Amino acid sequence: MRILATTSLLAIVMLFSACSRARITTEIKGGDTWTRTVALSGPEKKEGGMNMAPSVEETFVLPSTDAWKFHEEKKDTERTLVFEKTMAAGASLKGDLSIKGADPAKVNLINEVTVSRVAPRRFEYRETLRWTGPKPDSLTFKPED
Repeated sequence: MRILATTSLLAIVMLFSACSRARITTEIKGGDTWTRTVALSGPEKKEGGMNMAPSVEETFVLPSTDAWKFHEEKKDTERTLVFEKTMAAGASLKGDLSIKGADPAKVNLINEVTVSRVAPRRFEYRETLRWTGPKPDSLTFKPED
């Protein structure tokens, strides 16, 4: 039995990070494991020249690659960094999506995800997004959006 849950955070990411995007997929497998795939896309980082849009590294805190499988894809001037990790049911993962703020040392948005078995053939998928940055002067969207 395989269940696939996709979390699209594209609107939030684009709102706070210009042209960079995140695509996160959670695949729940029948053998009490789940696989998390994080694909971060954006323009290539150019040394010396003028960059109009921030690179992936300037927008996101990258997952540490020691526990993650990692590969990079390039197409024209855009690159995608793909991270993948398999975990046991009941395990939590925090910060695989972390969006940097104006100060690169601080994070504006961080997530936490848990997949738990609640009954035979039933799983609970829970993902929480937490705003940790400063309160914006004016909100261009309503919280219920």
